[in-house]
Amino acid sequence: MASNDKDIILKLLSDCENVLNEKVKEIEGLKDTLTQEEREMLAKEMSEKLPDSRIKDIMRDIEEAKKNI
Repeated sequence: MASNDKDIILKLLSDCENVLNEKVKEIEGLKDTLTQEEREMLAKEMSEKLPDSRIKDIMRDIEEAKKNI
């Protein structure tokens, strides 16, 4: 793989990681504006769609991919 290709892939992986981190922060910030009932509903919906463990798996996969390039 050409060096330029590796740089592009690393940049894309970093961008993915940054977007995921931003979205997690957005969700955490929204939690502060919600009532307890709304927080519980959001937590239930989020755990069904994308559990915390899956987010951690994605972050770990991104880090591993960056190491292997």
